[in-house]
Amino acid sequence: MRCHLFCLLVIFSINTYHSAPAQAGAGDFFSAPEMTAAELSPGGRHIAAITHKQGTQKLILINSESGAEGTLLNLAELSEKNASIRAITWIDDEHIAAQFSEVKKGVKDLLDTRHVQYLLVIKLPEPASAAVEIFRVRTSGWLVHPLPDQADTFLYAKSGPYSKVYKINISKLGRHGQKLSKLTKKDGGQFTKSNEVASVRGYATRWFINQHGAVAAVLSYRENRDLVLNVFDVDGEPRVLQTWPHAQLSGQPYADTSPLRQRTFPVAMAAEEDTFYCLDFAEEEERSVYKINYASDEDTLVFETASYKIIDLILRQPDNTLIGVEVLRDGGIHNIYLDNRQQGIATHSASAAEFQSLVSHDGEGRRSLLFREGHSQPGRFVLADRHTGKERLIGSHYPHLVNRLSSRLIEDSVLVEGLEIPYLLTLPDEKHTPPYPLIVLPHGGPIGIFDHRYFDLETQFLAASGYAILRVNFRGSSGYTAELKEAGRKQWGKLMLVDIHQAAIQAVANPEVDGDRVCAFGMSYGGYAATMLAIQQPAFYRCAVTVAGVSDLNLYLNGADITAKQDAWLKEYVGDTEAEYDQLKAISPIYLVQQLQRPLLIVHGARDEIVDIEHAFRLKLMLEKSQKPYSWHIFPEGGHGFSDQRERSLLYAKAMQFFARNLDYEPYRLSLQ
Repeated sequence: MRCHLFCLLVIFSINTYHSAPAQAGAGDFFSAPEMTAAELSPGGRHIAAITHKQGTQKLILINSESGAEGTLLNLAELSEKNASIRAITWIDDEHIAAQFSEVKKGVKDLLDTRHVQYLLVIKLPEPASAAVEIFRVRTSGWLVHPLPDQADTFLYAKSGPYSKVYKINISKLGRHGQKLSKLTKKDGGQFTKSNEVASVRGYATRWFINQHGAVAAVLSYRENRDLVLNVFDVDGEPRVLQTWPHAQLSGQPYADTSPLRQRTFPVAMAAEEDTFYCLDFAEEEERSVYKINYASDEDTLVFETASYKIIDLILRQPDNTLIGVEVLRDGGIHNIYLDNRQQGIATHSASAAEFQSLVSHDGEGRRSLLFREGHSQPGRFVLADRHTGKERLIGSHYPHLVNRLSSRLIEDSVLVEGLEIPYLLTLPDEKHTPPYPLIVLPHGGPIGIFDHRYFDLETQFLAASGYAILRVNFRGSSGYTAELKEAGRKQWGKLMLVDIHQAAIQAVANPEVDGDRVCAFGMSYGGYAATMLAIQQPAFYRCAVTVAGVSDLNLYLNGADITAKQDAWLKEYVGDTEAEYDQLKAISPIYLVQQLQRPLLIVHGARDEIVDIEHAFRLKLMLEKSQKPYSWHIFPEGGHGFSDQRERSLLYAKAMQFFARNLDYEPYRLSLQ
């Protein structure tokens, strides 16, 4: 399964806590993030940012000195259906490029994700009260490099039998929305030989630019459909660095044992010669970033996402440093920034768990735009001035949460059959009175996913409501060691569950945790695990909640939407329905419901394309036949991730009511103003 227990988004303001018989206000808690991306201009005078407010996306401009804010682009006013601002790039101090793409669920091929429907270039108004000028590139293609040292100029790529990169002048482009006349040349007639800076035979999918703004390499398809990585020498002549034969690309999916250079594709150029940042396509979904030198075969794992599919990388110019990734989440594209500040995190004790990433800086190195996030601090953009030593908050994913939450994090591990199993135990702040009821929160996936120590919506919502939360990085989880990840092979209903339960036993030994009031709650694989834990350990778990959970493994492994690549992966890591049908049946909840002694809440989306709603109906049917207690809710328009704000709010409202009823606990209501 391809989803972590969704990293839901949150916005609210907390002033006081008090006991109340009703559930904490889930309806006021969940919403979309506000500021999702920000970039400092080359001269450091302005910050461009993408924001989401009142259901619309905007490109705003913030003055670095005064903090004054204005709207450059309101997506709702462009009247483009299903479009969103994919990314922003400063071309120079006066122009910002905004890439647009269709927001589609289930982007399946990285090579398609570079395509944008159109590129807009926004000229900053001067004076600020003047009208904003918006230029549009009408020729199909994509922005390759902003050339920040050359005003009014950027590099733009076109693909075809001969793929080319052109140097384009903004001032020659037509205005957005302006109709072309018979005398007006498309894009100012700039796509000509005189503006061409690089070319290659074949359909190019990626062009790579070095630290000096020069075209250094290209990934392209030859006429025989082989995929080739060429690097250019000082004379502009291409040299083949790596080839992926078409027979290999179109044949059996890559195995994890294949040489890394064969099963990875370059996505961005690193600073070192012949070295690229790459994604591993042998994974069920691309979540790992490697740095590979294709000449020397040296490779390093540099980053893994906690759950979501990576579709592109974010580099800081001009040194081509990896600072983040773009992921597909809740039907949209979101940025996740990396920690580029060395900071040790204490284990066996409470931890602040905060990271920092340098997003961009001005040419003189005076001003820097930083991204920070902590366990109880949502992601936020901060402008730091090296000369004055002062910092200023620019914006946040969740502005009403900044400096409002103060839950405590304990990192520890438990030894299970010779393997160290890491876990994260979050405790409410000291305003709440221990001991706290415990929610065991298994993550989805389960292979290649992990729970991280930084900001997580579900965890903070539950902690703010007075619950302790246990998240276990059981065997199969990524983010730690290769041994831990590989130990999860074919352990769905076996040692993975043992890992979770043993961590829960250790967690309730903490005097602040109430071992008599424990409930399991999860989504996707987490929903499966929650159900199985309640079945196997009725003396320990008083209830369970399964959201979009698997109830029949053989049904899941034969899903209609599973690709050949996913099928091969599932056979290797979960099981083969033809060879292991009985073993998979033996660990499927629908055949074990007679053993269930605790109440179960079943939640599912009718439009779930990952775990079909048939899983929920089969589980419900078997529970009724066995006369077992359960609660039930179907979201008619819900998918696998419950990305709609109203669905999220209702889901958590129902979960909180279920917890309160079965744990005999009155959660805290958050005072919202």
